[in-house]
This record gives sequence, structure tokens and C-alpha cells, in this order.
Amino acid sequence: MKLAHQIKINVFSYEKNNEDDKLVLNKFLELFPFDLKDEKILLNRTNASGFEDRKITIFEATLEKEKHTNLFLNNLIKNLDEGQKKLILEQM
Repeated sequence: MKLAHQIKINVFSYEKNNEDDKLVLNKFLELFPFDLKDEKILLNRTNASGFEDRKITIFEATLEKEKHTNLFLNNLIKNLDEGQKKLILEQM
């Protein structure tokens, strides 16, 4: 059963050096229960400027195949605690 048609995940990094961007990227990749490269899913990285020319790095991936969306959502649900699940239901 297809749980979602498309999932787009964006993560913003406001850190000032590349080492911090790497940490944010590693945490971003931990969201996926599969390797993006192996599954041929494009990982976009965009640089932007915020207030006072503060550097922002945006990491983005889009999941479109049923296999990927289902695995991602099942992994996400598995890693949420009861309070987080309750909050999501309340916000729906």
C-alpha cells in the first residue's frame, strides 16, 4: 500500500563552517533507512544568505517511489516517541 505519493525533505544548516555542515548532512542522511546514492536519489545542496549575510546551507531530497516513501515513513514512525506522535496527531 502506497503511504505517500511524494515526500520532500529539507534541512537548513545555519552553521559557519564546513565541519558543521557535515554534521548536519550526516544527521540528515540518518533520516533515511537506505543509502541515497545506492537508490539513485538526488541529494541537492543549495547555499543561501540569511540576515546579516549569515551563511545557510539547504540539503534537500525528494522521494517518489513507493518503496522509498514507505520505508522512510515506517522508519520515521519507528523513531518517534509517544509524545512526538501525539503532537503530530494534534497538529493535523
